[in-house]
Amino acid sequence: MSNQPHVLRRYTSGYLLYAGKLRRSQWKSADEIAAEQRRQLRELLRAAAQVPYYRSLGIGPDDELAKLPILRKDTVRARFNDFLNPRHPRRGVFEDHTSGSTGAPLRFLLTAEQKAYEMAFAIRFWRWAGYRTGDRIAAFRSYIPATPRDPLWKLDRRQQTLFFSVYDMTPAHLRRYVTEFNRYRPRFVRGYPTSIFAFAQFAAAEGLPVHSPHAVLTSSETLSPEMRAVIEKTLQCPVFDWWGTNERVVTACQCEQRGAYHVNAEGGILELVPVAPGLYRMIGTGLINHAMPLIRYDLGDLALPAAAPCPCGRGLPVIGGILGRSDDLIVTGDGKFIPPVRFYTLFETCDQIRRFQVVQTAPDAVTVRLVPARELTNLTGLRQKLQRFLGENVAIEFAIVDEIQPDPSGKVRTVIAHAPR
Repeated sequence: MSNQPHVLRRYTSGYLLYAGKLRRSQWKSADEIAAEQRRQLRELLRAAAQVPYYRSLGIGPDDELAKLPILRKDTVRARFNDFLNPRHPRRGVFEDHTSGSTGAPLRFLLTAEQKAYEMAFAIRFWRWAGYRTGDRIAAFRSYIPATPRDPLWKLDRRQQTLFFSVYDMTPAHLRRYVTEFNRYRPRFVRGYPTSIFAFAQFAAAEGLPVHSPHAVLTSSETLSPEMRAVIEKTLQCPVFDWWGTNERVVTACQCEQRGAYHVNAEGGILELVPVAPGLYRMIGTGLINHAMPLIRYDLGDLALPAAAPCPCGRGLPVIGGILGRSDDLIVTGDGKFIPPVRFYTLFETCDQIRRFQVVQTAPDAVTVRLVPARELTNLTGLRQKLQRFLGENVAIEFAIVDEIQPDPSGKVRTVIAHAPR
């Protein structure tokens, strides 16, 4: 078992083989893909029978997936060793962990095959967006200046990527970002939706001309319709979104149609389990990782089912949209469910506000942090709109701030539900 970079390079070099397989499998029929998933699931359940946690459940290869219990993150966190497969070879297995942005970090094992498939899924997604090997990329993620003297952006020539720090997105720095972005002229932009949105929103508000790339690739946060609209209007190109989790159980992404999300079914099974009217919890089963199987694992996100198949013709299953983390689903004292997307819709159509963050401090109390785009003279109208969907019993406190800082992973959480459930 290892998490050393040279081990990852050694075992992920075969991803091109998987990429070729995925180019073909995406065009199989839905029935063919489902049949292959059933075969993979039987193999997974056979391996899981050797794992202490699943052995205690009496799991077998012919079990019906929907009848197995849902697995929570807290269980994996508390019983890590009980999820390890003692018969799986240690070679090509390494440990990783979540960022802990919504609580304590969670440890898990990944396999080289799983990592290779992840890279192949990403390549397929990028190809759907029109990416060609060697294209220039501007990235709003994955770079943290080590000291205040370090540059705000850094060019990685090997990856053909110009990385911008998402920890330093002040108005003065953003003006410099626009200048450097235009000088570099990337064909693609990738990164956190909130960071790319902040960049695009600033350029639009300041009337700054911005180079138009071929496409924007977003991931790691929820992309709201309002964010997409601002980014596409400012950068004058389409946005393609990718959804996944650190545990790499299952992923989904948008094709050329940029509507529904295709589940990368060759690597996992995604179930939508209703939790409230119109809200579905995403439950995943990873089909590739036999070293630490995660079966019917609560992925912590909310989604909508697709109303119809994607017109692209691919046989991959689809979901309608991602609503955000279930950890950030606000539940008021009277039991009302309020998903994060409701706040996106409200705030991102308000041109007086540059950024926002809603923090639930008690079942019937929220603090709303606002970064104004210009002087805020009257919050009465905003308070009334918030009160309408939060409920009259919820106390609302506003806090005007200069910036909303990202968490240690570089993400900006726009809704934080701290109140006990």
